[in-house]
Amino acid sequence: MTDGQYSYFDPRHDIQAQKLGKNDSFIVQIGAGDVIEKIHNAVSVTITKGESGSGLIVTMGEQR
Repeated sequence: MTDGQYSYFDPRHDIQAQKLGKNDSFIVQIGAGDVIEKIHNAVSVTITKGESGSGLIVTMGEQR
């Protein structure tokens, strides 16, 4: 995925993904489904650079 504000990725017919944000902080959402309006079983992963500039802070959650 690119480093733009928003990007969309369709790797397979039954998986959808999108990335929001850029540079030091972004979220990636991955879900099952063929149509983006009907995504289910989605997982969100937030990745942020650590405050000291080294290391990463990663959080993960499920969307229902």
